Order: sequence, then structure tokens, then C-alpha cells
Amino acid sequence: MTGDSMGAKLVHPIPPPPRGAMAALWEGWIPAWDRLAEEPRGIEWINEAGRFQEGPFYDESIALLLQRHPRIGRNVSSPATVHQVAEAIDGLSPSGFIFHMSRCGSTLVQNALRCLDGTLVPGEPDVLSSLLLASVPGPRPRGAAAAAQAERDALLRSLVRVFGRRRTKRDRRLFIKFASLETVRLDVVRRLWPDVPWLFIYRDPVDVVVSNMARPSGWMDRPTPEQVKRYFGWGPRTVDAMTREEYCARAVSHFCGVAADSADAKAHLLNYEDIDLERLVAVMDAFGVHPTRAERARVEKSLRVYSKDPRGKRRFIADTALKRRIAGPAVHDAVKQWALPAYRLLNRHRRRIR
Repeated sequence: MTGDSMGAKLVHPIPPPPRGAMAALWEGWIPAWDRLAEEPRGIEWINEAGRFQEGPFYDESIALLLQRHPRIGRNVSSPATVHQVAEAIDGLSPSGFIFHMSRCGSTLVQNALRCLDGTLVPGEPDVLSSLLLASVPGPRPRGAAAAAQAERDALLRSLVRVFGRRRTKRDRRLFIKFASLETVRLDVVRRLWPDVPWLFIYRDPVDVVVSNMARPSGWMDRPTPEQVKRYFGWGPRTVDAMTREEYCARAVSHFCGVAADSADAKAHLLNYEDIDLERLVAVMDAFGVHPTRAERARVEKSLRVYSKDPRGKRRFIADTALKRRIAGPAVHDAVKQWALPAYRLLNRHRRRIR
């Protein structure tokens, strides 16, 4: 397959093929990377040709596919073609969205949803993250800013529909798990899909801070001052004065605060400490899914394995006691000052799954 309008401009643009032909032309192609900051602007796809195996993290699954098949087909399309593909394919509308505060059991919940027959659950696709976290206009955009927001919104809608493309006739549900930092753009997702239920997963912030201090999440790697201002509203002087423990505690507090402020009738809040088979079934019920006996058995089995192992062969070992034991005074002080109020607010919230 060759590129479309990504090359030289045509004096007489070639119209897109009919819908059926368009769907057939893009059969097996899945979005991989955002190239919108480059010239020519576009989305890069790879041709998985039935070889893609969905794991806990979409981008790791892409990397594994490329490692196994280095000569796999690749193509860059314009945003206009993304919309045309989305309109042509047999795509699923989202059944639910998963947000979380980082290192809190979100992958475990994602894996439980994957136990449902005919269910697609892409985990934290970077191509969606790049769009959501890009610089966005204020609440009343004008001119070029309004056009940029409209383009971003339309591309998000189309890409989510592409992620919901039925690969088999059995596929009938789509859930998308976003990365923790994307919680700061929860308002965008709620505006574009107001009728879709969503889940926010959280955990005692001591455990989350300990985990991020040991293995920093992407947002822990001190983004640029412009990014920090965009994500959290903090100025560079404020950030420079923070310890790493304070930075992490304030970030996870921000995620929890956004979730609490956004928790409408479509919201559901789940504490990591409450996760068990019955609560996961309650999550599914909230998403309009009633698992069969066989599906419940698979969900129960999934709780016994390490959630981030794509092969599902490592047994789950509870680590809460260890995290509490190794958390030092700096962690406890930062959590007490910055994160505990938001955590307790979620615990008292009427939308919490109990």
C-alpha cells in the first residue's frame, strides 16, 4: 500500500474509494504511532495481517509484533484517511473507559474485562495519549485554536472507532484503558462520549508513591515546564522546590481530584483494596455486561496471575505489606500533606463500588 495525500498535492484530488472497497483496502491495518507533529502530518499504521495479539499494553504488543515480523507492512496516512477508514469499517462503539491514578490495579481490571467473550480492551495506546495530552485551547477557543480543537476531537473519535474494528464476528464490546496521566484530560473524553460509563481505579497513595519512586512512571520523569503547567497547573518555581516524593504525591492527588470532580452518573470508583471477583462483576454490570459462568471462572483465574505478564504465567503476589514497610518518612509526610485528602474523598464518594 502506498501513502495517500501525504505526498505532493494533486491538482485534481482523487476521491476516496467506495466504503466497501475502503474497508477491504485497510483490512488488517492498525494504528501504531502519532506523526502529527511531523511533516507531512499523519498517523502511522502497521499491517498486522491477523498476527496481532492483544496484551496488557497496546504499544508493547506492537513492539513484540514488529520484533517477530520485522518486515511487516507500514504506512502513514493523512488524518482525512483516518476518518474515511473509520467510516468504512465495521467498528464498535466504546462500552466503557478505564482511568486510574497509576500502579493501582488498572491492568488487573483490564485483564478481567479481556476474559469476556468478544471483548477488545486496548491498553494505553500511545497514539491516543499523544492526541489527548497535546496542547489544547482554553474553554472558549477562537480561530485557529478552535480549528485545532475540532481536528483533535474528530481524530480522537475516528481513532477510537478504528480501535473498535471487529476482527472476528464474535467481537461485540470495546473498552479502552487510558494511561494515568490522561486522567487530566478526562473532561475531553466525557465531552466526546457523554453516554459511555467510565471507571476510575485508585489505591492508598503510600503504595502508589512507593511504586513510582522505585520505577517512575512517564510523568515522574519531570516533564518540561510547559507540560507541567498544562497537566497540573504548577509553575516552574513550584516544581523546582518539590522533592520527588512531593511531586509524586501531588500528581496522584491531582488525578484523584479530577476523578472526584468529574464523577457524574456515568462514573464508577474502585479502590484497589476492594478488588475481588464480586467487585469485578459489579464493574461489568456497571458497563452493561453480565458475565456467564464460564466468563466468571476465567475472571477468577485472572486474579491469581501477575497482571502485567502478557503470557499469564507468573503468579500474583500481594505487595501491599512490603510497600508499607519500605515507605520512609519522606513518603509518609508527602502523602499525608498532599494526597490523603483526595484519597479519602474518593473513599467517601457515593459513586464508589463497594
